[in-house]
Amino acid sequence: MRILPISALACWVYCPRQFHYSYVLGEKPVLNRAMALGIAKHKVHELWPESEKRAVFAQDVQSAIESEVERVAGICVRLNSRALKKTGVHFKEAFDQVRDVARACAISSFERMAPLLKSGLRGEALWQALTPKIKPEYRIESKRLGVRGRIDSLECYENKIVPVELKSGSAPPDGVFDHHRVQVACYALVLEEIFGSRVDEAVVHYVDKRSRRPVIMNPFTREFVEGVARDVRKALLATQAPKGCGRDSCSACCKD
Repeated sequence: MRILPISALACWVYCPRQFHYSYVLGEKPVLNRAMALGIAKHKVHELWPESEKRAVFAQDVQSAIESEVERVAGICVRLNSRALKKTGVHFKEAFDQVRDVARACAISSFERMAPLLKSGLRGEALWQALTPKIKPEYRIESKRLGVRGRIDSLECYENKIVPVELKSGSAPPDGVFDHHRVQVACYALVLEEIFGSRVDEAVVHYVDKRSRRPVIMNPFTREFVEGVARDVRKALLATQAPKGCGRDSCSACCKD
């Protein structure tokens, strides 16, 4: 069985025609400015857990967190400078947007640390008490579903784990988009296979909106993922492109 990226399921739900071009015909997406900025913003969340740990062991935790904002933003922009330049994004524009994401991470970190700092915890004791622990870019694979992927952020609590998918750009007024739901819910199902315990909730974090939206792993959501996985397998055998989503913003539908 061909192992597909979990993002392929999201692609199918978003637009079956785009799925056909990407995963049947093998066409590569064209990099645009939104994608380039999104990659840089995602990198912040990948690097931030180490920044948080570094700050925990600093003499002045709050000042250390604040300095990490500038440092991490600079690293993320420099690492993606070629893509940003290629898509016409100026350094200052990129840095300002990426720094906003890093600042949001810093605020979240300090809010989690504040009550522990108030109780007098420092250094190793503070680090051990801080929860959740974050594992960025966590790799998973399921032979049963025929998928693999990297979870943007796996939040590890004492008695549960929560997969978090980071998304740049627009967000619905409430809830999550269906193509985001299938992706993060698939992460939850694969984690259940790996660890042999239930994952009751996943999260889509709309970075630009600073909004975390829960996805509850109820029977409907579970069957939704299983059904999409079956549909995708059938779609891989198709010789003709299926009907698309019809969105003006969809590159596959704009070809017609």
